Amino acid sequence: MSDEHIIPEALGGKIHSFCVCKECNSKLGSNVDNHLIDHWFAQAFRHQFKLKGYSGKIPNPLLGDGTLADGTRVKTIADTSGVIAVKHIPTKPEISDDGMSFSFSVDAADAKEIDKIKAKMIKRLGIDLSKYQFKEEVKHMVIEKPEVKSSFKIDILNYKIGLLKIAYEFSCERIPEYFESKDAETISTILHDADIAKMKGLCLVSDSFPGVDNHFFEDYIDYGKENRHVLILLNVDGKLYCLVKIGNYFESVVLLANSEFPIAEEAIICINDLDKSTPQSFTLTNLINNAVRSSSLLFKFDDKIAPEVESLLKCGRIGISCNRYNDNIIYNAYGHPVISTQDFLFQSSAIGAYQSSRDDKGNLITTYPLSGSLFYKGMPGDYLIPIAEIIELQEIEKI
Repeated sequence: MSDEHIIPEALGGKIHSFCVCKECNSKLGSNVDNHLIDHWFAQAFRHQFKLKGYSGKIPNPLLGDGTLADGTRVKTIADTSGVIAVKHIPTKPEISDDGMSFSFSVDAADAKEIDKIKAKMIKRLGIDLSKYQFKEEVKHMVIEKPEVKSSFKIDILNYKIGLLKIAYEFSCERIPEYFESKDAETISTILHDADIAKMKGLCLVSDSFPGVDNHFFEDYIDYGKENRHVLILLNVDGKLYCLVKIGNYFESVVLLANSEFPIAEEAIICINDLDKSTPQSFTLTNLINNAVRSSSLLFKFDDKIAPEVESLLKCGRIGISCNRYNDNIIYNAYGHPVISTQDFLFQSSAIGAYQSSRDDKGNLITTYPLSGSLFYKGMPGDYLIPIAEIIELQEIEKI
């Protein structure tokens, strides 16, 4: 097996896979990766962050042929420092009606070509310079801040096979069971054959989940960073998906399997920053623990709380019962323990039974509503205190 960059190295990829043989690696690079690397947006990304390809050059998607407002053909070029300049494309010589004169124009940088063009035209017209006097007139024209019109073709399909390859290799590397699955075999064949038509027919790569924001865990991940790639593996509605985000230019959801696969703690997350030497990998718990700087819980009690109990709470005469891990216990109306607060928050998060907002300091405020039949227990005294909401306040610094 060879050392394969899951995200192409030309795009700043630093995540490695050792699940691809050397021959397949080479074939994928030339038949699959090229659709992504050579895309206009990928070249714009590489130019923005000065990413050289295998040729050692930094691409610029704005270079190429164009025209000025009067139709004059020009070419945009760049010097070694990347500064763009406009160069006039030599015109085809125009011959006068009597065949005794001709005119043409060249860029000032190509002035050395004038004599060659003249000699070629004199020979073509059969002019005998011993019999005729040759008169030359040179005009210089400078165009300040020329406006160049250019057209570009932007692929809207083929590049997706490059994103499919990224998702496939990432899942094979991080979920060992996936490699032997039937779905993986199907995708492997598509990649091996560079079969874009089949990829499209199976609807494997889409722009988003229906009705769902692609930016999973955006409370903890800074999706606004332009110089980063994000890969996330997760099960949704009984299927395995991978979110592939390449800079701020490409973002797609890849369907990897029509069944779930074991993923520890809901998600496998990998963040590839161009300005870091190695990518960062997280489970969902790791991600939250790294992003949350401080966390506290507030309780909103139901209006049915007895005034004397509320008074005892406010003055600190009673406290809320907890287990040995200092996790407050939630009870039913009969005073029997039902669930710990942390387990309740975890389960509520898993099914989306909460509301999130941010305060003016950027802190995350998550509100978890409870039914009127759940209680905390005030100690001492075994007071049952009806709970309306648990409010979690987190000071977050996004990863």
